[in-house]
Amino acid sequence: MTSAVLDAALCLLFVSAAVVTVVDARNRAGSPEPDSFGADHAGRVSIQTLTTVTTTLTAQVPTPNRPETVEWRRRGTLAELLAVGLADDAVRDAVRGVVTRLLPRRTAVRVRSATDRTFVGSDTTELPQSGFRVGPRPPAGAVGAASTTLPTATDGRVRLTVRWWW
Repeated sequence: MTSAVLDAALCLLFVSAAVVTVVDARNRAGSPEPDSFGADHAGRVSIQTLTTVTTTLTAQVPTPNRPETVEWRRRGTLAELLAVGLADDAVRDAVRGVVTRLLPRRTAVRVRSATDRTFVGSDTTELPQSGFRVGPRPPAGAVGAASTTLPTATDGRVRLTVRWWW
């Protein structure tokens, strides 16, 4: 009796797994753009990762005109740390290392100060942007991208452009 119940339960388990596999494969084959949800999802996850994941960054920063270094420690979201790296060259490499380690593979971030526009008469002049890249260089093929502009602790604004690929 126990053997028959066990056989029936295993049979139902295998049939259910087969049905789920067939339905999933049929849905993927029938969608006009099978990667559209994946691309949108990857962009949202990358931006959310930058704005919600909090970590502590510790870096050895050289002191000006002295041979010793000072330990520098800062806690914040990855986006806040990227903004600090934009403003402080001494900690930029440490910021790159931490953010690269915590972002998904095949993801790159471009960090720039948000553009300021100066109006002179009828002309609009954009001030030059400074910035740096975190992560590997995106390939020449299809690449998804998402951007966001965030305020910084020093009343500035930083522009993050996330690129991802498969």
